[in-house]
This record gives sequence, C-alpha cells and structure tokens, in this order.
Amino acid sequence: MKPILDHAVINVRENLDQAVDTFTRLGFSLTPRGYHTLGSSNHLCIFGENYLELLGYESAASRPELAKQVQGLGGLVFKADDAEGLFREIQARDIPVDAPREFHRPVQTKSGTEEARFRTVNLAPHLVPNGRAFFCHHLTPHLVWQHEWQEHPNEVTDIIGFVIASEDPARSCALYEKLFDTECADDGRDCKILAAGKAAIHFMTPAAAQARFGPGTSAAPDGTDRMVAVVLQTKSLQAARLAIAQGGVASVAGSDYILVHAGQAMGAAVMFVERECL
Repeated sequence: MKPILDHAVINVRENLDQAVDTFTRLGFSLTPRGYHTLGSSNHLCIFGENYLELLGYESAASRPELAKQVQGLGGLVFKADDAEGLFREIQARDIPVDAPREFHRPVQTKSGTEEARFRTVNLAPHLVPNGRAFFCHHLTPHLVWQHEWQEHPNEVTDIIGFVIASEDPARSCALYEKLFDTECADDGRDCKILAAGKAAIHFMTPAAAQARFGPGTSAAPDGTDRMVAVVLQTKSLQAARLAIAQGGVASVAGSDYILVHAGQAMGAAVMFVERECL
C-alpha cells in the first residue's frame, strides 16, 4: 500500500447551506449537492489529484455517526484501487478494520444522470478519535473529476497539507507507519510528517498547530487527537487573496500564505499557499 491522499472531509453536520455559502465566498466552485445512498449529502471542491468534501445531512438520524462528531475537519481519506484486497492486507497487518462497503450517488452530466459509485474501507473507529480515516476506491472516477468543477476563482489546484493536532505526534503517526509499512519524517519534536502523494499529513503538537493555524486548532478537550487544518496550493496567492476579499471572509495574510481561521471556515482552518511553507 502506498499512501496517497484522495480527499479531506469537513463534517458540516446540518449546515450544508452555510457551508456552500462560506466556501463559495472563499473562492471555490462547488459541485451540485450530492445525495449518498448512505443517507448523507455533500458538495465537493474538486482539484487535480484530490478534493475537499463538505459532508453533512438533511436529518441527523440518517448519518448518526456524523451527528456524534463536532463540526470541523473529520475525515482523512486515502486512495484505493482494490477495496477487497486492501481489506485483507490491512487485516494481515493486524490492524482493526471494517469490511468494505459500497454506495453511490447520482451525478448530473451533459448526457443525463449517472451514478458515481464508491467502495470504502474504514479503519476501526476507536483507532481515530474525533474523526475517521479510510480508503476510497472510486469505481467511476470520471464522474467526480470533471473539468468544469476543477477551475476555481482562488486558483487552488490541490490539497498539499492535512494537519492533525496530537499531544504525541510520534504515537499518532505510528498507526500510519504500521499501516503503510513506512516511516514518518521527523520535523523536530513538534511534528511528524507522512508523505501522501501531492499532500503531506502533518502530526503536530497542539502548541505548534495553534501557532501556525490560529485558534480552534488544538487537540480535543480530553487530550485526544483532532484533525484541524488543510493547506491548499494555489497557482496565484494574489488570486486567492482577491477571491477571499471579494467574498468578505476575514483572513490573515503573510508573505507566503493566506490563513482563514477555523471559526471562519466551518471549524477547519484553511491555509492557501503557492508552495509548501509549513
């Protein structure tokens, strides 16, 4: 198995309309609302290799596991091309894992309505506090990565960073080291890094996460890990700055980044960069 980020999930709970408004004002072109056979609904920000999912529900009863989570970044999703084989391999590595499940949602195309179909393999819930980590096998990737949805006013091209606040980064990344039979890079005592395709998963101490990404990016109140921020690469920081300003969203600008605090982006800090700057 090779870690490649497929998408990041922001759990917006019952606030899908607010999420659409917020991320449109941040300069994203969102897909129309999708309705999963699992009972959830979503909008996507499609990029090149990966995408950002705004996931919620019309009724909490339809996705109780999402309703139990607080609003914010809540899903770390890796690519898969054989869900059944992946499931067996994870079992062989003695990592608790749920059996694959398949679901779909309708997608409007120029030729009519088609079904985007997926198979997912989730790590056991107790392994990932305050969120979910899973693999997604796209059975119909052409229905997700449509060119018309990949052009954004903020000129974002990919997710290049996914940040998890952890009191013990070495302990937190150990699960993924075992899962992928690899070693996380060491960025000093405050951060461990797992390369995941165009993206990197950063396991940062709460102090380091808050210093970089602002308020609302600490570990959970009980000290457990929490997914807190995404870093997005844009072709033009100026375009991103203009889109965010036109949308009227408060942000913090540095020489090489623009940061939207978690409180302004549905509970997930969002950083825009032209190149890796963590």
